Amino acid sequence: MSKMNRTFSFMMMRMSLSFVQLSPRFVCCSHVWRLMVLAIALVISGCARDVQEPPESPAYIPGVAYYQLLAEIGLERGEYLAAAEEYLNAALQSPNPALAERATEFAFEYGYEAYALSAAQRWLVLEPYNRVAHEYAGRLFVRRYAIDKAYVHWRAQLGPEPTAFELQAVTSSLSDEDNVDGVTVILKRLAREFPAAPELQLDLANAALRSEDADLALFAARRAALLMPDNEGALLLVAQSLAATGYESEAFRLLNDLLANGGSVMVGIEYVQLLAAVGRMQEANEKLAALSRQLGGQPDLIRMQALLNFAAGDWDRADLAFRQLLQAQRNIYECYYYLARIAMIQGEDDVARNYFSRVGSGRYRLPARIGLSAVLQDAGANEEAVQTLIDFADDYPRLALKAAPARAQLLFEQGRVDAALDIMAETLALQPDSLNLLITYSAMLDQAGQLDKALQVMERALSIAPMNANAINALGYTLANRTRHKDEAYELIRVALELSPDDPAIIDSMGWVLFKMGREAEALSYLEQAEALMSDPEISAHLGEVLWASGEQDQARALFDRALQEFPQNAVLQAASNRVLN
Repeated sequence: MSKMNRTFSFMMMRMSLSFVQLSPRFVCCSHVWRLMVLAIALVISGCARDVQEPPESPAYIPGVAYYQLLAEIGLERGEYLAAAEEYLNAALQSPNPALAERATEFAFEYGYEAYALSAAQRWLVLEPYNRVAHEYAGRLFVRRYAIDKAYVHWRAQLGPEPTAFELQAVTSSLSDEDNVDGVTVILKRLAREFPAAPELQLDLANAALRSEDADLALFAARRAALLMPDNEGALLLVAQSLAATGYESEAFRLLNDLLANGGSVMVGIEYVQLLAAVGRMQEANEKLAALSRQLGGQPDLIRMQALLNFAAGDWDRADLAFRQLLQAQRNIYECYYYLARIAMIQGEDDVARNYFSRVGSGRYRLPARIGLSAVLQDAGANEEAVQTLIDFADDYPRLALKAAPARAQLLFEQGRVDAALDIMAETLALQPDSLNLLITYSAMLDQAGQLDKALQVMERALSIAPMNANAINALGYTLANRTRHKDEAYELIRVALELSPDDPAIIDSMGWVLFKMGREAEALSYLEQAEALMSDPEISAHLGEVLWASGEQDQARALFDRALQEFPQNAVLQAASNRVLN
């Protein structure tokens, strides 16, 4: 049964239930049934003109049980959005907190965040001190960038003097959220209130590193190390924070001291990671080889070698290390995923499809399916590429909303613009404050020629997160690319770059706006830096245009040839190549 037919049958069931509850005698009295059939026949034949209309019954108001039944029917039929709506309707009418709990958990699990928040708020009306309800509300407000409201709910999970275990449980749950800036703010407030909690300082240091607040990370890591002087994890965070703030020599000195005093394998791995982070890849590989000789071929070391070489673009070494892990039966799905990506980069589409298809569960399940759809699209199998994501959503309905933007992107690249925009709008209706969705949607609207609407969506994103580098960059880039407001665009991108100085997309935007302002030499340096950091078709397109305008035609041709081999179907790259070379 198609989705449309399922939805229609669900609506008909809803109408039937309403009628049955309105007239309960209808289903148990055979002579009433015969009279009803006769009345219908008379109306159809035109012979019912003299039949007197019965008095109008009072309007039926559905009860809690009615909505519960509809929710269960929707769940049984795979109409998950309808089920979430009906669970919420039941919760809003019932004084039973168990129904609000069910509505919250169900909507949250399937990604219907607008419904989940309404249900969580109802739950808290019924049970104001329920810690689980506060956790759901706290998570959902973090995702909406409503940090003040979120903090109230995270703090409500803790008593006046929480134990170390209670603090760790709350902060660990909070740290799972993707809004790293918001998480850092909340942890900072909690750490200010409980300054003697070392685990809280550790979580704050980690969050601050993720949100690129290196000074705060160093402060919190040092505070944790003072509270736990023999804790290796705290000292490793101090080393990471020192490196992030530019004190690389001090970071290496600390790691050397830890190794000299019998530090664990994690100290050696951190040493290797730090070498790689500062661009000393040869030393990183030599250090890793020395650790392997010293400690034996431990899987953690092999995995580190694989990931480091993948990040450095050394596909042969990365491929060999991932295959070694597979032989040891470790990190199997991660290995399949990265081996597929290596094969895809090297143009071995059949190998990539094979490996992507083997990823059956875990964190790489959705990225692998998205990768598979990309391989299919590159091979010209457009319908199969889209269908693989539709099938994924049917097989894993809890991940359906997460897969929706990728399906929209495929459709957009195939020229099915209206269908792509519809998917994005429908997804945003369920996750209305998702910053990533808003930025993606605005970019699609911009490329579709709907500039005014794109700018409105970007402004909506900035109203949610006014200091988010990606949101600021999106608006700045669009103004630079589509309007005459180059000075305003430059100021926005400059702020974004200050907030996130190592982001290649923002570096690319700075190069592009400088080119639009006629500052070609400065533009070239930024764009070359962006391309060195990330392989991306739009960065290549921008760099190619600037090279051509700067008189470097041979370099521009070579760049376009290489980029088109890697991204043959990218519309932006194709348009730039045609504009410059033809």
